[in-house]
Amino acid sequence: MSLTVDGHFDGSAIIPDEPLQLVPGQRVRMQIESVSDVPYPLSQIADLATDMGVPDLADRHDAYCHQRKVNP
Repeated sequence: MSLTVDGHFDGSAIIPDEPLQLVPGQRVRMQIESVSDVPYPLSQIADLATDMGVPDLADRHDAYCHQRKVNP
């Protein structure tokens, strides 16, 4: 069985954020990984991305940005 669980350290024990479906006394192996509360910046940018329906926007973004005439 493999399970990924978020939680926090209260100073003496690791407390899971959600209840676990484990049998009391069941032995488990844990791998501790720090998680930042600050989202990864590129993820924030990806969340803002919008398909503008302009097929050559990446290639000609400067022309669109500065409203110069764009030849097809």
